[in-house]
Amino acid sequence: MEQAAKMPAPAVLYSGRATGIAPMVRTLKLALWAALWLGIYWILGPANRDAIVAQTGSKEVLDITAAIDKSEYSKPAAEIGRLVMLGFAAIVGLKIAWTWAGWNATRYLVTSEKIQFERGVFAKTIKSIDLWRVKDLIFQRGVFESLCGAGSIMIVASDATSKYSTIGPVTGARGLYDRVVEARDRAIKERGVTAVET
Repeated sequence: MEQAAKMPAPAVLYSGRATGIAPMVRTLKLALWAALWLGIYWILGPANRDAIVAQTGSKEVLDITAAIDKSEYSKPAAEIGRLVMLGFAAIVGLKIAWTWAGWNATRYLVTSEKIQFERGVFAKTIKSIDLWRVKDLIFQRGVFESLCGAGSIMIVASDATSKYSTIGPVTGARGLYDRVVEARDRAIKERGVTAVET
């Protein structure tokens, strides 16, 4: 009995996750917000206000703080304001942790036949796009990504559930882009499709 001819395994063009550039940039932005909220929290403290007044010695600053201190609602309002600022800083801290967790839980697998995305921290979502369904590939690289030798590849597909997807940013994205374009052209040719169905 003749064995069926084995199909060759698809070549793996990329396997891994995005570079840490995206979460680093996002973390930097969020950390600046957290620093702002914590700075306001610190300034609103009564002891710190007195120190600021003593350091500046400005008559205007003295008048403003004297007016605030004379108001019977100033201390509760300042404490509420401080708690709100601390809450904002805590939310930003959680957002930073979630950004890194999401980045760590995102994986890409690009083969000569399909592109697969795996996302999710607690619950996983995996989607695949056959290369012959890819209508267009767009290479994108920002200034910061250029400095790190990374980039992103935007995928426009005829698949209804995955019309627009992005790989990246990943290192060596330019070379990966060229390899995916070649593999896509080969997959379309092998399938005998002249134009990708919409």
